[in-house]
Amino acid sequence: MGERQGRRRLARYLRTAARLTILILGLVTASCGPADLVSTGLPPKATPTGPLAIPASPEPAARPVTPTLPAPTAPTCPIRFEPAQANYSIPLTAQYVGETRAALFFEMEAPGRYTLMYWTEGDPPESGGCMSLEENVRGGVILLEDLEPGHIYQAAVVLVDEGEDGLKVPAWQGGLWDPISFRTQPAGGLPLRLAVIGDTGFGEAVTRQLVDGIAAHQPDAVIHTGDLVYNVHQEGSPQAAFQAKFYTPFAPVLHRAPLYPVLGNHEYYPDALANGLPYYQHAFASLQEYLPPEIWQEGGEPGRGWYAFGIGPYQFIMLDSQAFYQPRGAEDQTRFLTEKLADERYRASILVFHIPPYTSGRHASDGIPIQRHWLPLLEGSNVMLLLSGHDHNYERLALNGVTSIVAGAGSSHLYPMKERLAQSRYFAAVPSYVILDLDHEGVRARAFDVQGELLDQIELPMPPE
Repeated sequence: MGERQGRRRLARYLRTAARLTILILGLVTASCGPADLVSTGLPPKATPTGPLAIPASPEPAARPVTPTLPAPTAPTCPIRFEPAQANYSIPLTAQYVGETRAALFFEMEAPGRYTLMYWTEGDPPESGGCMSLEENVRGGVILLEDLEPGHIYQAAVVLVDEGEDGLKVPAWQGGLWDPISFRTQPAGGLPLRLAVIGDTGFGEAVTRQLVDGIAAHQPDAVIHTGDLVYNVHQEGSPQAAFQAKFYTPFAPVLHRAPLYPVLGNHEYYPDALANGLPYYQHAFASLQEYLPPEIWQEGGEPGRGWYAFGIGPYQFIMLDSQAFYQPRGAEDQTRFLTEKLADERYRASILVFHIPPYTSGRHASDGIPIQRHWLPLLEGSNVMLLLSGHDHNYERLALNGVTSIVAGAGSSHLYPMKERLAQSRYFAAVPSYVILDLDHEGVRARAFDVQGELLDQIELPMPPE
Protein backbone atom coordinates (compact mmCIF):
# COMPACT_ATOMS: atom_id res chain seq x y z
CA MET A 1 0.00 0.00 0.00
CA GLY A 2 1.47 3.39 -0.93
CA GLU A 3 1.99 6.08 1.66
CA ARG A 4 -0.62 8.41 0.12
CA GLN A 5 -3.21 5.64 -0.10
CA GLY A 6 -2.46 4.67 3.50
CA ARG A 7 -3.04 8.27 4.66
CA ARG A 8 -6.36 8.43 2.81
CA ARG A 9 -7.48 5.16 4.38
CA LEU A 10 -6.47 6.31 7.84
CA ALA A 11 -8.41 9.55 7.37
CA ARG A 12 -11.48 7.59 6.27
CA TYR A 13 -11.32 5.41 9.37
CA LEU A 14 -10.98 8.41 11.64
CA ARG A 15 -14.00 10.09 10.04
CA THR A 16 -16.30 7.08 10.22
CA ALA A 17 -15.30 5.48 13.52
CA ALA A 18 -17.92 5.68 16.25
CA ARG A 19 -17.03 6.38 19.83
CA LEU A 20 -15.74 3.27 21.57
CA THR A 21 -16.09 2.49 25.22
CA ILE A 22 -14.68 -0.65 26.79
CA LEU A 23 -15.26 -2.33 30.09
CA ILE A 24 -12.24 -4.53 30.74
CA LEU A 25 -13.14 -8.00 31.86
CA GLY A 26 -11.40 -9.83 34.63
CA LEU A 27 -10.76 -13.51 34.44
CA VAL A 28 -13.64 -15.77 35.35
CA THR A 29 -11.66 -18.86 36.16
CA ALA A 30 -13.66 -20.39 38.95
CA SER A 31 -16.28 -22.97 38.13
CA CYS A 32 -18.22 -25.23 40.49
CA GLY A 33 -16.52 -28.55 40.92
CA PRO A 34 -18.05 -31.39 42.93
CA ALA A 35 -16.79 -29.98 46.23
CA ASP A 36 -18.60 -26.69 45.58
CA LEU A 37 -22.08 -28.10 45.03
CA VAL A 38 -24.77 -27.35 47.57
CA SER A 39 -28.09 -29.10 47.94
CA THR A 40 -30.33 -26.04 47.80
CA GLY A 41 -29.74 -25.20 44.16
CA LEU A 42 -29.40 -21.55 45.15
CA PRO A 43 -26.26 -19.42 44.84
CA PRO A 44 -24.57 -17.94 47.89
CA LYS A 45 -25.23 -14.30 48.57
CA ALA A 46 -23.77 -12.21 45.76
CA THR A 47 -20.88 -9.94 46.62
CA PRO A 48 -21.29 -6.33 45.47
CA THR A 49 -18.02 -6.33 43.54
CA GLY A 50 -19.15 -8.83 40.88
CA PRO A 51 -16.97 -10.68 38.39
CA LEU A 52 -15.65 -7.62 36.53
CA ALA A 53 -12.16 -6.36 37.32
CA ILE A 54 -8.97 -4.94 35.87
CA PRO A 55 -6.85 -7.91 34.76
CA ALA A 56 -3.63 -6.39 36.14
CA SER A 57 -5.07 -6.04 39.66
CA PRO A 58 -5.97 -8.90 42.03
CA GLU A 59 -8.74 -6.81 43.59
CA PRO A 60 -12.05 -6.14 41.75
CA ALA A 61 -12.70 -2.54 40.83
CA ALA A 62 -15.33 -0.76 42.89
CA ARG A 63 -16.87 0.65 39.71
CA PRO A 64 -16.61 -0.34 36.05
CA VAL A 65 -13.34 0.94 34.70
CA THR A 66 -13.11 2.79 31.40
CA PRO A 67 -9.48 2.88 30.27
CA THR A 68 -7.99 5.66 28.19
CA LEU A 69 -8.03 4.47 24.60
CA PRO A 70 -5.61 5.33 21.86
CA ALA A 71 -6.93 7.05 18.77
CA PRO A 72 -8.48 4.64 16.23
CA THR A 73 -6.00 3.50 13.66
CA ALA A 74 -6.49 1.97 10.26
CA PRO A 75 -5.06 -1.51 9.67
CA THR A 76 -2.09 -1.72 7.35
CA CYS A 77 -3.34 -4.89 5.68
CA PRO A 78 -6.76 -6.45 4.89
CA ILE A 79 -8.70 -8.93 6.99
CA ARG A 80 -8.11 -12.58 6.24
CA PHE A 81 -11.05 -14.60 7.55
CA GLU A 82 -8.81 -17.36 8.81
CA PRO A 83 -8.40 -18.50 12.45
CA ALA A 84 -5.64 -16.79 14.37
CA GLN A 85 -3.57 -18.25 17.18
CA ALA A 86 -6.12 -16.97 19.70
CA ASN A 87 -9.49 -18.32 20.76
CA TYR A 88 -12.77 -16.80 21.83
CA SER A 89 -14.13 -17.82 25.21
CA ILE A 90 -17.27 -15.76 24.45
CA PRO A 91 -17.71 -14.94 20.75
CA LEU A 92 -18.55 -11.51 19.42
CA THR A 93 -22.28 -10.74 19.70
CA ALA A 94 -24.55 -7.72 19.62
CA GLN A 95 -26.12 -7.29 23.06
CA TYR A 96 -28.12 -4.17 22.24
CA VAL A 97 -29.04 -2.56 18.93
CA GLY A 98 -31.01 0.67 18.66
CA GLU A 99 -31.54 3.26 15.93
CA THR A 100 -28.06 4.79 16.12
CA ARG A 101 -26.28 2.72 18.78
CA ALA A 102 -25.07 -0.85 19.14
CA ALA A 103 -23.38 -2.48 22.13
CA LEU A 104 -21.15 -5.42 21.17
CA PHE A 105 -19.40 -7.83 23.50
CA PHE A 106 -16.70 -10.47 23.30
CA GLU A 107 -14.10 -12.19 25.47
CA MET A 108 -10.88 -13.97 24.54
CA GLU A 109 -9.19 -16.83 26.35
CA ALA A 110 -6.04 -14.76 26.80
CA PRO A 111 -5.14 -11.04 26.80
CA GLY A 112 -3.74 -9.59 23.61
CA ARG A 113 -3.92 -6.75 21.09
CA TYR A 114 -7.38 -6.77 19.51
CA THR A 115 -9.12 -4.43 17.09
CA LEU A 116 -12.81 -4.20 16.23
CA MET A 117 -13.65 -3.46 12.60
CA TYR A 118 -17.19 -2.66 11.43
CA TRP A 119 -18.61 -1.70 8.08
CA THR A 120 -21.87 -1.44 6.14
CA GLU A 121 -22.99 -4.78 4.75
CA GLY A 122 -22.09 -5.11 1.09
CA ASP A 123 -19.04 -2.88 1.38
CA PRO A 124 -15.49 -4.18 1.88
CA PRO A 125 -14.36 -4.36 5.54
CA GLU A 126 -11.66 -1.77 4.88
CA SER A 127 -14.33 0.83 4.02
CA GLY A 128 -15.74 1.10 7.53
CA GLY A 129 -14.58 1.95 11.03
CA CYS A 130 -11.73 0.51 13.02
CA MET A 131 -11.18 0.68 16.78
CA SER A 132 -8.11 -0.59 18.61
CA LEU A 133 -8.58 -1.88 22.13
CA GLU A 134 -6.04 -1.20 24.82
CA GLU A 135 -3.25 -3.74 24.87
CA ASN A 136 -3.32 -6.74 27.19
CA VAL A 137 -7.11 -7.02 27.63
CA ARG A 138 -9.37 -10.00 26.98
CA GLY A 139 -12.32 -8.06 25.58
CA GLY A 140 -15.35 -6.20 26.87
CA VAL A 141 -18.33 -4.07 25.94
CA ILE A 142 -17.87 -1.99 22.80
CA LEU A 143 -20.33 0.84 22.20
CA LEU A 144 -20.78 2.06 18.64
CA GLU A 145 -22.62 5.34 18.17
CA ASP A 146 -23.66 7.62 15.30
CA LEU A 147 -24.85 4.69 13.21
CA GLU A 148 -27.49 5.11 10.53
CA PRO A 149 -31.06 3.93 11.32
CA GLY A 150 -32.32 0.97 9.31
CA HIS A 151 -28.87 -0.08 8.09
CA ILE A 152 -27.18 -3.48 8.26
CA TYR A 153 -23.66 -3.44 9.65
CA GLN A 154 -21.04 -6.15 9.93
CA ALA A 155 -18.31 -6.44 12.55
CA ALA A 156 -15.28 -8.56 13.29
CA VAL A 157 -12.54 -8.77 15.89
CA VAL A 158 -9.04 -8.98 14.42
CA LEU A 159 -5.61 -9.58 15.92
CA VAL A 160 -3.20 -6.78 15.22
CA ASP A 161 0.00 -8.81 15.60
CA GLU A 162 -0.61 -11.55 13.07
CA GLY A 163 1.94 -10.37 10.53
CA GLU A 164 1.84 -8.30 7.37
CA ASP A 165 0.04 -10.88 5.23
CA GLY A 166 -3.37 -10.00 6.69
CA LEU A 167 -5.24 -9.49 9.96
CA LYS A 168 -6.73 -12.78 11.11
CA VAL A 169 -9.84 -13.28 13.23
CA PRO A 170 -10.09 -15.27 16.47
CA ALA A 171 -10.71 -19.00 16.32
CA TRP A 172 -13.99 -20.46 17.60
CA GLN A 173 -14.55 -24.16 18.26
CA GLY A 174 -11.89 -25.11 15.72
CA GLY A 175 -13.31 -22.81 13.03
CA LEU A 176 -14.48 -19.23 12.55
CA TRP A 177 -17.19 -17.08 14.12
CA ASP A 178 -16.58 -13.64 12.58
CA PRO A 179 -18.01 -11.62 11.01
CA ILE A 180 -21.37 -10.95 12.64
CA SER A 181 -24.02 -8.53 11.41
CA PHE A 182 -26.85 -6.52 12.92
CA ARG A 183 -29.58 -4.22 11.61
CA THR A 184 -30.16 -0.93 13.38
CA GLN A 185 -33.76 -0.09 14.19
CA PRO A 186 -35.58 2.07 11.66
CA ALA A 187 -36.20 5.71 12.53
CA GLY A 188 -38.84 5.69 15.27
CA GLY A 189 -38.05 2.06 16.10
CA LEU A 190 -40.84 0.48 14.06
CA PRO A 191 -41.80 -1.73 12.33
CA LEU A 192 -39.83 -4.43 14.13
CA ARG A 193 -39.82 -8.22 14.16
CA LEU A 194 -38.88 -10.20 17.27
CA ALA A 195 -38.55 -13.93 17.90
CA VAL A 196 -39.29 -15.60 21.25
CA ILE A 197 -37.99 -18.96 22.46
CA GLY A 198 -37.10 -20.52 25.79
CA ASP A 199 -35.87 -23.56 27.70
CA THR A 200 -33.39 -24.49 25.00
CA GLY A 201 -30.50 -25.52 27.22
CA PHE A 202 -29.92 -29.13 26.14
CA GLY A 203 -28.07 -28.12 22.98
CA GLU A 204 -30.09 -30.55 20.88
CA ALA A 205 -30.38 -30.82 17.12
CA VAL A 206 -34.07 -29.88 17.35
CA THR A 207 -33.08 -26.62 19.04
CA ARG A 208 -30.76 -25.85 16.14
CA GLN A 209 -33.67 -26.58 13.76
CA LEU A 210 -35.87 -24.15 15.68
CA VAL A 211 -33.13 -21.51 15.56
CA ASP A 212 -32.80 -22.07 11.81
CA GLY A 213 -36.55 -21.50 11.56
CA ILE A 214 -36.24 -18.28 13.54
CA ALA A 215 -33.37 -17.11 11.34
CA ALA A 216 -35.52 -17.66 8.23
CA HIS A 217 -37.94 -15.02 9.57
CA GLN A 218 -35.04 -12.52 9.76
CA PRO A 219 -35.91 -11.08 13.18
CA ASP A 220 -34.42 -7.80 14.35
CA ALA A 221 -33.92 -9.27 17.83
CA VAL A 222 -34.54 -12.46 19.82
CA ILE A 223 -36.06 -12.74 23.31
CA HIS A 224 -35.05 -15.78 25.37
CA THR A 225 -37.40 -16.68 28.22
CA GLY A 226 -34.74 -18.40 30.35
CA ASP A 227 -33.00 -21.72 31.03
CA LEU A 228 -30.31 -21.16 28.43
CA VAL A 229 -28.16 -24.12 29.55
CA TYR A 230 -29.03 -27.36 31.34
CA ASN A 231 -26.75 -29.97 32.93
CA VAL A 232 -23.69 -27.76 32.96
CA HIS A 233 -21.66 -30.50 34.67
CA GLN A 234 -21.78 -32.55 31.48
CA GLU A 235 -19.43 -30.06 29.80
CA GLY A 236 -17.10 -29.58 32.77
CA SER A 237 -17.57 -25.83 33.31
CA PRO A 238 -20.16 -23.08 32.77
CA GLN A 239 -18.03 -21.57 30.01
CA ALA A 240 -17.82 -24.85 28.10
CA ALA A 241 -21.54 -25.48 28.60
CA PHE A 242 -22.50 -22.06 27.23
CA GLN A 243 -20.20 -22.62 24.27
CA ALA A 244 -21.70 -26.02 23.43
CA LYS A 245 -25.34 -25.55 24.40
CA PHE A 246 -26.02 -21.87 23.76
CA TYR A 247 -23.57 -20.15 21.41
CA THR A 248 -23.24 -23.09 19.02
CA PRO A 249 -26.94 -23.88 18.45
CA PHE A 250 -27.88 -20.17 18.46
CA ALA A 251 -25.13 -19.14 16.04
CA PRO A 252 -27.53 -18.55 13.09
CA VAL A 253 -29.38 -15.80 14.99
CA LEU A 254 -26.46 -14.49 17.06
CA HIS A 255 -24.73 -13.74 13.78
CA ARG A 256 -27.64 -11.53 12.68
CA ALA A 257 -29.38 -10.00 15.70
CA PRO A 258 -29.09 -9.18 19.42
CA LEU A 259 -30.55 -11.58 21.97
CA TYR A 260 -32.29 -10.30 25.10
CA PRO A 261 -32.56 -13.02 27.78
CA VAL A 262 -33.98 -13.36 31.26
CA LEU A 263 -32.69 -15.56 34.06
CA GLY A 264 -34.28 -18.98 34.43
CA ASN A 265 -34.19 -21.22 37.47
CA HIS A 266 -31.48 -23.40 35.89
CA GLU A 267 -29.18 -20.38 35.63
CA TYR A 268 -28.96 -20.59 39.45
CA TYR A 269 -28.05 -24.27 39.68
CA PRO A 270 -24.72 -24.81 41.48
CA ASP A 271 -22.93 -26.14 38.41
CA ALA A 272 -24.02 -23.04 36.42
CA LEU A 273 -22.25 -20.63 38.78
CA ALA A 274 -18.89 -18.95 38.32
CA ASN A 275 -17.38 -17.02 41.23
CA GLY A 276 -20.63 -17.59 43.12
CA LEU A 277 -22.82 -15.95 40.46
CA PRO A 278 -24.75 -17.30 37.48
CA TYR A 279 -22.39 -17.50 34.50
CA TYR A 280 -25.28 -15.84 32.66
CA GLN A 281 -24.24 -12.60 34.42
CA HIS A 282 -20.85 -12.86 32.76
CA ALA A 283 -22.10 -13.83 29.30
CA PHE A 284 -24.59 -10.93 29.21
CA ALA A 285 -22.70 -7.89 30.35
CA SER A 286 -24.17 -4.97 32.24
CA LEU A 287 -24.87 -2.11 29.83
CA GLN A 288 -25.92 0.42 32.45
CA GLU A 289 -22.69 2.41 32.07
CA TYR A 290 -22.94 2.62 28.29
CA LEU A 291 -26.54 3.40 27.35
CA PRO A 292 -28.53 6.46 28.45
CA PRO A 293 -31.27 5.81 31.05
CA GLU A 294 -34.02 6.84 28.66
CA ILE A 295 -33.06 3.83 26.54
CA TRP A 296 -31.84 1.22 29.04
CA GLN A 297 -32.25 0.69 32.79
CA GLU A 298 -31.00 -2.14 34.97
CA GLY A 299 -31.71 -3.30 38.50
CA GLY A 300 -29.98 -5.72 40.81
CA GLU A 301 -26.34 -6.05 41.77
CA PRO A 302 -24.13 -7.11 40.24
CA GLY A 303 -24.78 -7.25 36.53
CA ARG A 304 -27.89 -7.48 34.45
CA GLY A 305 -30.27 -9.13 36.90
CA TRP A 306 -33.37 -7.40 35.58
CA TYR A 307 -33.65 -4.58 33.09
CA ALA A 308 -35.92 -2.58 30.80
CA PHE A 309 -35.51 -0.98 27.40
CA GLY A 310 -37.69 0.84 24.91
CA ILE A 311 -38.37 0.40 21.21
CA GLY A 312 -40.54 3.17 19.81
CA PRO A 313 -43.82 3.23 21.79
CA TYR A 314 -43.10 -0.20 23.34
CA GLN A 315 -41.39 -0.86 26.67
CA PHE A 316 -39.84 -4.26 27.40
CA ILE A 317 -39.56 -5.12 31.11
CA MET A 318 -37.27 -8.11 31.68
CA LEU A 319 -37.54 -9.59 35.18
CA ASP A 320 -35.96 -12.39 37.22
CA SER A 321 -38.84 -14.51 38.52
CA GLN A 322 -36.43 -16.72 40.47
CA ALA A 323 -36.16 -13.87 42.97
CA PHE A 324 -39.27 -15.24 44.68
CA TYR A 325 -37.29 -18.37 45.55
CA GLN A 326 -34.20 -16.56 46.87
CA PRO A 327 -33.38 -14.57 50.01
CA ARG A 328 -33.61 -11.19 48.28
CA GLY A 329 -34.58 -9.43 45.07
CA ALA A 330 -38.36 -9.82 44.88
CA GLU A 331 -39.19 -6.55 46.65
CA ASP A 332 -36.63 -4.60 44.62
CA GLN A 333 -38.06 -5.95 41.39
CA THR A 334 -41.61 -5.21 42.44
CA ARG A 335 -40.61 -1.58 42.98
CA PHE A 336 -38.79 -1.58 39.64
CA LEU A 337 -41.86 -2.99 37.89
CA THR A 338 -44.13 -0.44 39.57
CA GLU A 339 -41.87 2.42 38.44
CA LYS A 340 -41.63 1.16 34.88
CA LEU A 341 -45.39 0.69 34.54
CA ALA A 342 -45.80 4.35 35.53
CA ASP A 343 -43.51 5.52 32.72
CA GLU A 344 -45.75 7.63 30.49
CA ARG A 345 -43.32 7.67 27.56
CA TYR A 346 -44.62 4.30 26.34
CA ARG A 347 -48.06 3.37 25.05
CA ALA A 348 -47.57 -0.36 25.62
CA SER A 349 -45.48 -2.63 27.84
CA ILE A 350 -44.37 -6.21 27.26
CA LEU A 351 -43.27 -8.21 30.30
CA VAL A 352 -40.78 -11.07 30.08
CA PHE A 353 -39.83 -13.45 32.91
CA HIS A 354 -39.20 -17.16 33.17
CA ILE A 355 -41.89 -18.64 35.43
CA PRO A 356 -45.43 -18.15 34.06
CA PRO A 357 -48.09 -16.94 36.47
CA TYR A 358 -50.51 -19.50 35.03
CA THR A 359 -49.95 -22.63 32.98
CA SER A 360 -51.88 -25.77 32.13
CA GLY A 361 -48.65 -27.74 32.22
CA ARG A 362 -46.51 -29.40 34.86
CA HIS A 363 -45.41 -26.29 36.79
CA ALA A 364 -48.81 -24.77 37.56
CA SER A 365 -48.05 -24.08 41.22
CA ASP A 366 -44.67 -22.41 40.62
CA GLY A 367 -46.36 -19.18 39.53
CA ILE A 368 -48.33 -18.56 42.72
CA PRO A 369 -45.94 -15.86 44.06
CA ILE A 370 -46.20 -14.05 40.73
CA GLN A 371 -49.99 -14.26 40.85
CA ARG A 372 -49.92 -12.64 44.27
CA HIS A 373 -47.27 -9.96 43.83
CA TRP A 374 -46.93 -8.98 40.17
CA LEU A 375 -50.24 -9.67 38.44
CA PRO A 376 -52.21 -7.18 40.58
CA LEU A 377 -49.85 -4.45 39.34
CA LEU A 378 -50.94 -5.09 35.77
CA GLU A 379 -54.57 -4.13 36.36
CA GLY A 380 -55.28 -0.86 34.59
CA SER A 381 -51.74 -0.71 33.17
CA ASN A 382 -50.62 -0.61 29.55
CA VAL A 383 -49.27 -4.18 29.64
CA MET A 384 -50.56 -5.98 26.54
CA LEU A 385 -48.37 -9.09 26.46
CA LEU A 386 -46.62 -11.31 28.98
CA LEU A 387 -43.92 -13.76 27.80
CA SER A 388 -42.53 -16.64 29.85
CA GLY A 389 -41.13 -20.17 29.63
CA HIS A 390 -40.39 -22.79 32.33
CA ASP A 391 -43.17 -25.16 31.26
CA HIS A 392 -41.83 -27.00 28.22
CA ASN A 393 -44.73 -26.33 25.88
CA TYR A 394 -46.47 -23.55 24.02
CA GLU A 395 -49.59 -22.04 25.55
CA ARG A 396 -51.58 -18.86 25.04
CA LEU A 397 -53.78 -17.66 27.90
CA ALA A 398 -56.07 -14.67 28.53
CA LEU A 399 -55.39 -13.14 31.94
CA ASN A 400 -57.86 -10.36 32.66
CA GLY A 401 -57.10 -8.37 29.53
CA VAL A 402 -53.44 -9.39 29.22
CA THR A 403 -52.36 -12.05 26.75
CA SER A 404 -49.89 -14.48 28.31
CA ILE A 405 -47.73 -16.70 26.10
CA VAL A 406 -45.68 -19.56 27.51
CA ALA A 407 -42.81 -20.10 25.07
CA GLY A 408 -40.87 -22.89 26.73
CA ALA A 409 -40.84 -25.51 23.96
CA GLY A 410 -37.29 -24.93 22.74
CA SER A 411 -36.25 -28.58 22.90
CA SER A 412 -37.58 -32.13 22.59
CA HIS A 413 -38.03 -32.40 26.37
CA LEU A 414 -41.71 -31.46 26.46
CA TYR A 415 -44.37 -31.46 29.19
CA PRO A 416 -47.92 -32.61 28.44
CA MET A 417 -50.98 -30.77 29.61
CA LYS A 418 -51.70 -31.48 33.26
CA GLU A 419 -55.03 -29.69 33.62
CA ARG A 420 -56.41 -27.15 31.16
CA LEU A 421 -57.06 -23.85 32.85
CA ALA A 422 -60.14 -21.80 32.09
CA GLN A 423 -57.84 -19.01 30.87
CA SER A 424 -56.14 -21.25 28.29
CA ARG A 425 -56.86 -20.50 24.64
CA TYR A 426 -54.33 -22.75 22.90
CA PHE A 427 -51.91 -25.46 24.09
CA ALA A 428 -49.36 -27.51 22.16
CA ALA A 429 -46.58 -29.71 23.55
CA VAL A 430 -44.41 -29.54 20.43
CA PRO A 431 -41.04 -27.86 19.80
CA SER A 432 -41.89 -24.32 18.79
CA TYR A 433 -41.03 -20.63 18.75
CA VAL A 434 -42.97 -17.36 18.50
CA ILE A 435 -42.64 -14.48 16.03
CA LEU A 436 -43.83 -11.01 17.09
CA ASP A 437 -44.42 -8.27 14.52
CA LEU A 438 -44.64 -4.83 16.14
CA ASP A 439 -45.91 -1.64 14.54
CA HIS A 440 -47.85 1.44 15.63
CA GLU A 441 -51.15 -0.43 15.38
CA GLY A 442 -50.20 -3.27 17.73
CA VAL A 443 -48.59 -6.71 17.85
CA ARG A 444 -49.19 -9.81 15.75
CA ALA A 445 -48.04 -12.98 17.54
CA ARG A 446 -47.58 -16.24 15.64
CA ALA A 447 -46.36 -19.60 16.94
CA PHE A 448 -44.56 -22.03 14.60
CA ASP A 449 -43.48 -25.65 15.03
CA VAL A 450 -40.11 -27.07 14.02
CA GLN A 451 -41.33 -27.69 10.45
CA GLY A 452 -42.33 -24.04 10.14
CA GLU A 453 -46.06 -24.80 10.26
CA LEU A 454 -48.28 -22.17 11.88
CA LEU A 455 -49.69 -23.38 15.22
CA ASP A 456 -51.46 -20.34 16.62
CA GLN A 457 -51.79 -16.61 16.07
CA ILE A 458 -53.40 -13.55 17.61
CA GLU A 459 -53.62 -9.83 16.82
CA LEU A 460 -53.16 -7.52 19.83
CA PRO A 461 -54.24 -3.88 19.26
CA MET A 462 -52.19 -1.05 20.68
CA PRO A 463 -53.65 0.19 24.00
CA PRO A 464 -55.43 3.54 23.70
CA GLU A 465 -53.52 6.67 24.64
